[in-house]
Amino acid sequence: MEYKYLLDLCKKKNIEFYYFEKVNSTMDVSKKLFFENKSTLLICSAQQTSGRGRLGNKWISNKGNIFFSLRFVPKVDLKKFYQIGILSCISIKKTLKKFGISNVSIKWPNDIIVENMKIGGVLTETFFKNNYNYCTVGIGINFINSPTIKKYSTTYIKKYNSSINFEIFLTFLIKMIINSYNKWNDSKYNNLIDEYKKSLIFFGKEVIINNNNNLIKGILIDVTKDGYLVLNSNNKKRIIQ
Repeated sequence: MEYKYLLDLCKKKNIEFYYFEKVNSTMDVSKKLFFENKSTLLICSAQQTSGRGRLGNKWISNKGNIFFSLRFVPKVDLKKFYQIGILSCISIKKTLKKFGISNVSIKWPNDIIVENMKIGGVLTETFFKNNYNYCTVGIGINFINSPTIKKYSTTYIKKYNSSINFEIFLTFLIKMIINSYNKWNDSKYNNLIDEYKKSLIFFGKEVIINNNNNLIKGILIDVTKDGYLVLNSNNKKRIIQ
């Protein structure tokens, strides 16, 4: 694939872009490539052999689907880096809607849901190197097919719109994330948390949260200004980070 539109976007946005036919994980590759400047780095791959999700879960990465990582050097407080995952989820939701796919929601903390089926996921990791704090967001989206998973139902983009062009969709999504990130990094994304709150699939309902391998049961009643969940658990407010 030539990635003409994506290359043009990266040139305009000053993004270092690397494409691979196969990698272990785009997240891992992003930790190995470093430059003298602090340019945003984009790693795309047609296939991953060891794609991963939250809590070490494996992300099945069949060819023809979307796998990429964006590495940033934010200027905001390190404690807020996780919000890059939030803005990425919202960007995916908006992109899907733009291409005619509705009924999209976010399942905390990083699942993208369409009609109660998982279509994609977001993973964020932070690390320190060369005197900089880096944040990498990894994104996987089922485009032409979806794996069969015992624990939950899955779906894919082409099921809802068979005419969507892969590169056009991918380029639009990355542009959406970059623009949202720049707005956030300049402290101008004032409605980020409101958008996130409205997108959560189980808002106002009883949930069971796996927080660092600690299961917490309660009703999801709010989201803090920093983006943390607020649960009513046994008539007590609990904040989940």
